[in-house]
Amino acid sequence: MTTGNTIPASSIRAFFLKVTPLFSQTSQDTTNHHFGAQQLLALWLMLTCLLPASAIAVPTMWQWGHPNPHGSQNSAVVWGDSEFVAVGEGGTIATSQFGLGDSWTLQPSTTSQNLNDIAWNGTRYVSVGDQGTIISRKTDEEWSIRTSGTTHKLTNVIWNGAKFVAIGEYTAFLDDPINGALNRTAATILTSVDGFNWTLETASLNPDRYSDIPPPRLRGITWDGTRFVASSDDGAILTSEDGIIWHTRSINSIAWDSLNNLYLAVGDNGLALTSPNGTNWTILTTTVTTNLHDVAWGNSQFVAVGANGTIISTGDNGATWTTEVSSTTETLHSIAYGATTFVTVGDNGTLMYRDHGLTT
Repeated sequence: MTTGNTIPASSIRAFFLKVTPLFSQTSQDTTNHHFGAQQLLALWLMLTCLLPASAIAVPTMWQWGHPNPHGSQNSAVVWGDSEFVAVGEGGTIATSQFGLGDSWTLQPSTTSQNLNDIAWNGTRYVSVGDQGTIISRKTDEEWSIRTSGTTHKLTNVIWNGAKFVAIGEYTAFLDDPINGALNRTAATILTSVDGFNWTLETASLNPDRYSDIPPPRLRGITWDGTRFVASSDDGAILTSEDGIIWHTRSINSIAWDSLNNLYLAVGDNGLALTSPNGTNWTILTTTVTTNLHDVAWGNSQFVAVGANGTIISTGDNGATWTTEVSSTTETLHSIAYGATTFVTVGDNGTLMYRDHGLTT
């Protein structure tokens, strides 16, 4: 299809098919007035000069754009203050107003550590890197090194409208009561409201369930306007309202309604889902945001229990939920139904039952 002054590829191909035989004629063949190779080349050059730049349509393509080759890996790039800023290996910093090929300029850096990420809050850039490195600058200022209070590798930094949150990683040694001493990669969390002064936070994972357990290494962190969302090495999704206390968004228990042929699953942060076949799931809206640890079906209803003595129930397959009066704030871990009675157990010897609508 021809658009504007663009010559379609088929017409250009037809032109070459017609003129190619002329190449077989020598410049001595003047009797039949055939063009030689030199004349044909001159004709083609004249033709291209008369055509607009868009005469031959070319598919949109990515183009190579870089500052003077520096041989370093570029790790992250951000748009801010009417410019792109890229950071990378060996403390490399490059800027460009347009992001195009020769418009990139290498900038003086105040570190030789690898820089792994960069963020912009509207007035200040912050970049983080290896060995706890944090550098920052405002518009028209030089980059300066900030004190992080850690030597852990920092992999991500993000601004949520109120503060910067920097994410790092280190090897944590944990005492597991079942498996004994363990070590795993955990998350380092730092925060700053101005990008200048930083606080090394004591981060935790599911504090309603565990004591002094740090969150795992976090990847792909983002902010949706109300909470941080990140992923872990094993693919789990974690959320946090402040970037310090993290909760896993996982399913903890599933029950089966044999009368209606329906699965109901419960999990962290009040998560509940139903499925008729175990494959296709529908997310429900519950009345709580605490972690739900177990669910049971009996007497034509589902009852779920969880953190802080939470007990909720539904008699219409999750369409509506009732928050039941609980006589404890201890975390409840399990629930069962039998002999017309629900029984739930939890921390510190908690054991409760509900019979004929009564909770004890």
